[in-house]
Amino acid sequence: MPLGIFAVTMVSRFSFLGVRAAGTNIALFGGLTASNVLILSGLFGWVLSLPDVAASVSMVRAIFFLSFLFGGAAYAVGFGLLAAGVSVTSYFYHLLPRWLIALGMLVAVAGEFSSLSLVAYPANFLIPITRYLGFVWKRIRRISGEF
Repeated sequence: MPLGIFAVTMVSRFSFLGVRAAGTNIALFGGLTASNVLILSGLFGWVLSLPDVAASVSMVRAIFFLSFLFGGAAYAVGFGLLAAGVSVTSYFYHLLPRWLIALGMLVAVAGEFSSLSLVAYPANFLIPITRYLGFVWKRIRRISGEF
């Protein structure tokens, strides 16, 4: 939920500053997507705790993969869109320092390329990069006091 609130707050702040760019809508879509797939991942994880489900090995495996899919690649792609929307828009309107924009774009690229983990296992290393660098980027952006 806090991620969805962060995304909506960012779009609101852009709107308050008079920004009229597609990046704000991209950021909103990405943030709400990332927030919703994390909710789904958590719900699938909860389903795994039910005794009737745990008794079926094939059911456990299917639900585990769904939980990983939503909490991994789907989250990373959504968060990448959030980071790209905020970073690109901030670049053109000079709202954030360049180093913070560059970090946001790094998170965005890692997030979008993490979708390759669905077809190539070695791309899985991009998911934690997106997740942890994304947390750092989001936190630094809030601490920096910029817009």
